[in-house]
Amino acid sequence: MTHLTELNAHLNIEGRILDIDRFTSHDGPGIRTTVFLTGCPLKCIWCHSPDSQSAKPQLLYQSARCQACYQCVSVCPVRAITAVTDDEEIKVDREKCTACGTCCRSCPSKALTPGCSEKTVGDVLSIVAKDKAYYKNSGGGVTLSGGEIMMQPDFSYNFLKACKDLAIHTAVETSGFGSEKAIHRIASVTDLILFDLKVLDEEQHRAFTGVSNSMILRNLESLCAIPAVRQKIVIRIPCIPSLNDSAFQVMKTARYVSKLGLKQIELLRYNEVAGAKYEWLDATYELEGMKTQSQKTMDQLESICLEAGLEPVRYQ
Repeated sequence: MTHLTELNAHLNIEGRILDIDRFTSHDGPGIRTTVFLTGCPLKCIWCHSPDSQSAKPQLLYQSARCQACYQCVSVCPVRAITAVTDDEEIKVDREKCTACGTCCRSCPSKALTPGCSEKTVGDVLSIVAKDKAYYKNSGGGVTLSGGEIMMQPDFSYNFLKACKDLAIHTAVETSGFGSEKAIHRIASVTDLILFDLKVLDEEQHRAFTGVSNSMILRNLESLCAIPAVRQKIVIRIPCIPSLNDSAFQVMKTARYVSKLGLKQIELLRYNEVAGAKYEWLDATYELEGMKTQSQKTMDQLESICLEAGLEPVRYQ
């Protein structure tokens, strides 16, 4: 009876969920379900999910869907929404908005949507478990992503553990920014760790992400010191044109990774539609107009990793 009570307690732990994307194929091997959490301490200037950064609920507005019915204007309890009749749109005062969701419920076209939802471990588990047969037949599973999973360490650990108890393969995507205790605890219930390593130079890392990478590198080195954990790690480099995708920078990172005893690396090509969601938050995307690299460029960067003794992998 005590064991059952403890199990139910784990399943009742709540998390802030941005999205649950079923039948993905780029967040690890096989067919997967990717669960995206909200909250991230990094503010990468190339981030393609700015709606995942805030740890607090926020309102998303897709103007292309707006029918200019202005029902949201009349129902907003704090008068944070005003009509822009000339453009047949609305304007959200982000300072006033409490993301209560009242306007979302009144919006017939779903132009206004909540940025996250509260779900328990059990809630999410019941969704991902529906596709167990697909995971088994394809060698896939569940990937927990963000935001940053270590911003919600209790939910992350208990959700991953619950998946493991159901014999579902688990993977995590992480920037490595968080407490050493949290990342080791999460690593203990994870089959695959997709570890983002954006740039080694600390000054550049601060400029690109807003935070130092000292904690990130300490955590990576701490994980690599344990052979059983080291085998689970695949380094990922988000390659951003003119920022961190030069041959020199990739070579420097590849050599560092190789010295840690790691064997695999994935180079992520820049997503040129990364700025699409910024408009939903009335925010500006700094890299607007930047184009993705050619396949030839990516092949050349992968060859540098091969020279450093690493196996390039592609989850696509």
